[in-house]
Amino acid sequence: MSTTDSHPLHASLEALRAEIAALDVSDNAARARVDALIRDIEHKLDSPDDDALHQDVIDKLEDSIMHFEVAHPTMTRVLNDIMNKLSAIGL
Repeated sequence: MSTTDSHPLHASLEALRAEIAALDVSDNAARARVDALIRDIEHKLDSPDDDALHQDVIDKLEDSIMHFEVAHPTMTRVLNDIMNKLSAIGL
């Protein structure tokens, strides 16, 4: 079992996966963007001391929030929740 399976962010990542599944089938770019973000977050959880990865994940989260906030408000809420949780645990 990886660190991400038992981490408090696991539920938020699962909620994000559910939002991806609910996206319009033709929105492949959005799916790919969020899938890559989830992989990066999971990698960060497994490598908490990787400072370069930390900033990359934060930058991608912020970009995704801005990208999705109008068309996908629920996804934006989940992304904000993930960013807040990462911040709260110092990652």
